[in-house]
Amino acid sequence: MYTVTASNGIELLEHKHYKLAWRAIECWMKLSKKWPMDVEIIAQTENEANELRKLVNKYRNWFEEIHEKFDCPYKLDYLLQEAEKEHKYFGNENLPIFECYPFTVG
Repeated sequence: MYTVTASNGIELLEHKHYKLAWRAIECWMKLSKKWPMDVEIIAQTENEANELRKLVNKYRNWFEEIHEKFDCPYKLDYLLQEAEKEHKYFGNENLPIFECYPFTVG
């Protein structure tokens, strides 16, 4: 399960749950246009977080199309480069929250 959130630092503006990684990415793209520094995707497991990056790498053309469709404010090259990297996660079984790089705030 993926959670896409947007906040202004004081209050939660959007909070949506998705079972499918591609739906979470589309929502992140869409909300990033409106709140460019305050949207993130959080996964419940490290495997889910890695799935997002794998999806971007496997379906690069799709990712490029939605980046353009939603006029995402983040540079496409940056997102693609970050999706290729391995990332360390800081969640655990007591706090199963895994930030999904590069789909994080700021």
